[in-house]
Amino acid sequence: MLYKGEANARWYTLCIQAAHLPLNLKDFARIFPYHICFNRQMVVEHVGKYLLVEYGLADKKMLKLTELVQLIQPADIQQLTHKSIMTYLNTLFIFQLKHHCPRNEVEKGSSQAFQQPLSLKGQMMPVNGGNSIMFLCSPHVTSVRDILDLKLFISDMPMHDATRDLVMLNQSRICQMELNKRLEETVRKMKGLAEELEKKKQQTEHLLYEFVPEVIANAFRLGKPVPPREFLVIYPKFAISIISET
Repeated sequence: MLYKGEANARWYTLCIQAAHLPLNLKDFARIFPYHICFNRQMVVEHVGKYLLVEYGLADKKMLKLTELVQLIQPADIQQLTHKSIMTYLNTLFIFQLKHHCPRNEVEKGSSQAFQQPLSLKGQMMPVNGGNSIMFLCSPHVTSVRDILDLKLFISDMPMHDATRDLVMLNQSRICQMELNKRLEETVRKMKGLAEELEKKKQQTEHLLYEFVPEVIANAFRLGKPVPPREFLVIYPKFAISIISET
C-alpha cells in the first residue's frame, strides 16, 4: 500500500519519465489510426493514419470538423461547438464521415457511387489545457457484415482496440445461433420422419392382419419364425360399389 506522499512522488516520477518517451505525432497517429484532434475554432489539427491515408486529408488545410464529419450522437447537441462538446465529455459520441475514400467506391454500373459511409464512435478528451479536444474513437461496427459493407479489414483496427474482440465475439455468437437453428430444424425434420414412419408402420400392420391369419401376423410383427401350417382358404375383404346405368 502506498501512502499519499509516496503516491504523489511516484506519480511525479512517472510524469518525468513520460516526458522523455520517444512518442511523436507520427507514432501516435499509427497507434490511434482513427483519432481526430481539433482546436477551439473547430479546425482539425491532426488525424489518425487510417483517416490521413485512406481519405487523403494530408493536403487539406484549415479543415473544419463540421466539414469532415456529421454528428449522430448525442442528439441533444444542436450546434457542434467547442463549448457544447466540453459539456458532454462523459457522453459517447458517434460521428459519420462526410468524405468517401477510394476503397468505398462501388463497381461501375451500380446505382450508387459509394458504399456506406464510415461511422466512428468514441470519447472526447481535452488536451493541451483544454485548448484542443481529442476524439479517441473506433469504427462503429458490431459484426463481420458491417466490416464487409464498409470494406474494412481486421488489420485496419489496432490489436488494443476492443472493437476487434467485439466483432469476433458477435460473429461467434451469430455462428452459434445459426448452428442452433440448423440443429432445431434437423430435430424437427427427424420428428416428422419418425411420425411418418410410425404411420407407415401402423398401416403395414393393419394390412398384415387383413390378409394373413392373426397368429402368422403376430409372428411376423415380432420377427419370429413361422412353422408350416395349414389354414382354410382366406378371402380378402373388398368393398365393391355397383353403379347402375340408366
